[in-house]
Amino acid sequence: RAYADAGENWQLFRPSLAKLGLYRCQNSRTNLCSLHNNNSVSNVRLLSPWAMSFVLIALAGCAADSNDDTSFLPVPPDNQAPDDDGSGDDGSGDDGSGDDGSGDDGSGDDDSGDDDSGDDGSGDDGELPDCGYTDPLEITPAITLGNTNDTGTYQLEHYQERTDLTENLTGTWVMMHRHIRLSNSSSGRDTEQLWQKSVFIIRNHSDKLEVASCSYGGFTELTINDDQITLPLFGDFELGNVSFTAATGSITDGSSTRLQSAMSQEDSDNNTDGFTLRHSEAIKVSDLVSPLGQSSATIDGNSINNTDVFCFTQKRDVTTSQDCGSQEQTHNLIVSLQASSVSDVQELFYVDPVYAISSNEKILGQQSTPSVLDITTSHSQITVQVDLTDGVIIPNDESGSGSLTLNLTLPGAVIP
Repeated sequence: RAYADAGENWQLFRPSLAKLGLYRCQNSRTNLCSLHNNNSVSNVRLLSPWAMSFVLIALAGCAADSNDDTSFLPVPPDNQAPDDDGSGDDGSGDDGSGDDGSGDDGSGDDDSGDDDSGDDGSGDDGELPDCGYTDPLEITPAITLGNTNDTGTYQLEHYQERTDLTENLTGTWVMMHRHIRLSNSSSGRDTEQLWQKSVFIIRNHSDKLEVASCSYGGFTELTINDDQITLPLFGDFELGNVSFTAATGSITDGSSTRLQSAMSQEDSDNNTDGFTLRHSEAIKVSDLVSPLGQSSATIDGNSINNTDVFCFTQKRDVTTSQDCGSQEQTHNLIVSLQASSVSDVQELFYVDPVYAISSNEKILGQQSTPSVLDITTSHSQITVQVDLTDGVIIPNDESGSGSLTLNLTLPGAVIP
């Protein structure tokens, strides 16, 4: 786990950081979080290298707002302020998925689902007002990181399932994930839509199965219980480790070549934790257990070069916020490319107008266009070269420069 010193920059952190996982608040809708009473926090716990990125986004994007009222900023987990407004996490209302071609979400109209949500904090009767919410509008960032913003990227049909590889689970796997999650309160609604693709290795090491850890790097021992396995494909602040069952064959005897998440939801009638859609599915595409390629990163002169990559992840994550009774929507769209090795997790992401790279528990970001920005992505090949020469380093909060290079080959693509 990474740690950063928020120091006197605490007042600049946006409420959206809590929703995006940087801090845990009792309220699911982020503007209901409260500020720590001394306006300064040190040793702030960050939930993953990806979550760490949002410190930089807050500092780079909100400096102009530093005189704004900070009473709604989140507090760290160990100093949780009383929750006056309730959690508001009932997952109610039309999910407004705005399906734009992800291929497997099947969302359409999702009704309230608030019967299973628990206390929404909207009043004594626990009922939310009729706010007239509209479906989230589709947005496109100025920078898309190749095909990362294209929802069609996140479909298993681009890869060939190797149904002949049934001797054991070792090999290269491709996982696609899609979810829609609502956070409701009496004041408004947040709708998060996530598309994720992860290409990862399962291997046999010292007579034990282990799987590449996509969020934290390295490998994790793979334990099979009741024909289920848990895969570390998501950071703790997103979904945690997800259990998968065999869609074909058996996990126990290694014959399965297709896995699906044990908690898939494709309608709002089975709403859990605000999810109106949640589905993950993985297929085995190769018996290769060799690295997908190499990545290199330098931040402030500190380099980790030519490290072997055993998991590659692409993400498109958009959160749409709408106040009750208002037709206006605000959006936060993040596109990212992440390479996980034994020793490091290196990432490039873009949140308009910030470009950022992360490596070795440091973040470097800048608002101006990188001096080098060369990105080519397909279903079978990833090449990236990004140079940031006018950035800010977190947690140092100092000017700095750095670069990120990825050269990866993804097995199993039907159409390269």
